[in-house]
Amino acid sequence: MKNKNHRKKNRYQNNQITAVVANFKGEIFELDGYAAVGMAGLSVVVLDTDNTSDMPFGGELMMLPDRDVVVYNQSSNLFETLYENPYEEGERIFPVAAFNSPGYVNTFLCAYEENEKTDMLPLFSYGVLGWDKGVFKTCVIQVDVEKRQDLRLMKQEDVLEGVIKKKKKCPITDCGFILKNVL
Repeated sequence: MKNKNHRKKNRYQNNQITAVVANFKGEIFELDGYAAVGMAGLSVVVLDTDNTSDMPFGGELMMLPDRDVVVYNQSSNLFETLYENPYEEGERIFPVAAFNSPGYVNTFLCAYEENEKTDMLPLFSYGVLGWDKGVFKTCVIQVDVEKRQDLRLMKQEDVLEGVIKKKKKCPITDCGFILKNVL
């Protein structure tokens, strides 16, 4: 009998959520063989079916430029930082985060490492994102179940009208950056 050197398969691997990344053009795709990783402070966690749920309706996907992707390599059972697509030599990849709908709070953020080119991100909540069985997955807790939080029930005209009223009440010079970029 030959002596074979191999690692034991991670017993949780079947429940892990696949990592999602974007290329330089902003095209989003999954990375087979790599699990998505979330972070809370300096702690990192592998996403699985127990700590994720389907991405709530109305959420958006956001590519995080000038950052390197942190993933869990399912072959080596190690966390890794990826700069390039492991399946397409020379293709730069970036982390993709979830901007979840109102009424939800993130339990983990998108895991990434900054590099020397990294600029500040706008002040948003960049939730972790993964892919499983044809559905985007994220780590959220619903904290407000009221219908007013359901984006499907919000009329675009009403939102725009509210922004216009706020701008009249608070001129751009007084409200700063946020209202300058709304319209």
